[in-house]
Amino acid sequence: MWKMLADYQKARATHLNAKIALKRKTVALLEKKTGYKVVDDRTGDVNPPFVNIYAAGYLFFQVVIRRVLGMPESEDPEGRIVADTTIGEIRHGGSLLARAPGKEEECKKTC
Repeated sequence: MWKMLADYQKARATHLNAKIALKRKTVALLEKKTGYKVVDDRTGDVNPPFVNIYAAGYLFFQVVIRRVLGMPESEDPEGRIVADTTIGEIRHGGSLLARAPGKEEECKKTC
């Protein structure tokens, strides 16, 4: 039983390390592609332009996982991305994807 528990803990640690590495690579990819910093906007005190990690990460993983698993696209996720030029925000559904005043349309294409 102790061996099984040790094996489980080792497998869990390996999984968590891989998950952390994937998240870091995702952030690096988003920053490289958009040219904007990727931040946690829950604090509300982040200066634009930026990409919100929670909305962007969710959208990124949703698309990637569906493609990896060969699942059909139930909808076009890019079709739900909306740029609001009056307040400088890019949203996916109801979630704030990015804030880039004056560059909303450009950011919409790269996010």
